[in-house]
Amino acid sequence: MNTQIYQLITRQKNESQRGPGDSLVHRDGSERLSHELDSPLVKVVLGPRRCGKSTMIRQVLQGKPYAYLNCEDEGFPKDVSGDDIMAALDKAYPHARYFFFDEIQNFENWEPFLHRLHREGRNCIVTGSNAHLLSRELASALTGRHIAIELLPFSYPEYLRCGHEDDDVELMRYLQRGGFPEVLVRGADERSYLGTLWDSVVLKDVVRRYKIRNVSELHDLYSVLLHAIGSRFNNDSLVRALNSRVSAPTVKKFLLYGAEAYLFAELPRFHYGARKRLKFDRKAYVFDNGFLIAKKVFTSPDYGRLLENMVFIELVRRTFRPGLNLFYYVTTEGFEVDFLLRQGSKNHELIQVTWNMSEQKTRERELRALHQAASELGVDNVRILTWDQAEVLQTQHVSIIVEPVRHWLMRSDHSL
Repeated sequence: MNTQIYQLITRQKNESQRGPGDSLVHRDGSERLSHELDSPLVKVVLGPRRCGKSTMIRQVLQGKPYAYLNCEDEGFPKDVSGDDIMAALDKAYPHARYFFFDEIQNFENWEPFLHRLHREGRNCIVTGSNAHLLSRELASALTGRHIAIELLPFSYPEYLRCGHEDDDVELMRYLQRGGFPEVLVRGADERSYLGTLWDSVVLKDVVRRYKIRNVSELHDLYSVLLHAIGSRFNNDSLVRALNSRVSAPTVKKFLLYGAEAYLFAELPRFHYGARKRLKFDRKAYVFDNGFLIAKKVFTSPDYGRLLENMVFIELVRRTFRPGLNLFYYVTTEGFEVDFLLRQGSKNHELIQVTWNMSEQKTRERELRALHQAASELGVDNVRILTWDQAEVLQTQHVSIIVEPVRHWLMRSDHSL
């Protein structure tokens, strides 16, 4: 048996006793994991680093016999084999029924390893902080043999479960600080903690993983995107913003790496023709509002953009997928609607996000965009999310619900 991996596993076993802290905060994904726990399929929990994946799994496994290995531990041996790992786990956890592998992508041969454990009937739960696992590697390694559960930083209802009151003060804090547990539960300074986390993800999940050489250009590109949240862009515009220091193909790769590392998401513009969509500009969003504050994107908070980004994150949390059933839309006259939600092949809902509807100019612009989009797309379900305004507006052909974002965040009936 490999002594090094056994010593690592026993050390992690001794360190795995948790205090209360964020383990007491119930996560919405835990019900599905609990329901699927005894399925013979491999359970894969994906999401950003430090969003609470391991804690949620420990919650579900509490009181059950499970073995644990954190593959991201700095002492994890590079040349270890799957046989070595299982021999050490079986010795350290002789009665284990469940096998929990944290950050499995750090084990070089994880695909055949999981495939083999599945064939042997081992009940495996794994985490990964890279969407690449789900999009390509995992799909080919475990086709039809896995269940994917995505976990993002705390939703607003989860934030309230940390002991906060549902009022404007707490909603404003959530809007600006984001949803990472270390900030919300343990009181870490959001600027320092999230700034360091961002840099760590870029280094570990992008620079090191893909052996990036032009690191300064990568950082500059991501900085440009952070400052363009909610705005349209294309690869050529990003090349120009970087003074042509990188090519369009390199920009495309860097964008993909950032998306896979749960830093950014790209939202395409809707068109019925799939090829046509590829020619349009995309919009960029970041996976936590706290990153925008931590990286000093705003000299003073831009509440409108923070609100739009928060709504985007919530839509993804509710299982909407950019380019699949989530888009932005531009009318034939050039007016933009922030989000188009689709259900199968049908257009389901239009959502516009604006801080307030007080100014007549803003009101006319938003209503005109929604009215045209609803007419062109055949959508009856139309909504404007604001900070605190509520009313129903009747245009010539459609009723538009104006709703405070808090009410929308607290409802759980939006996923398709």
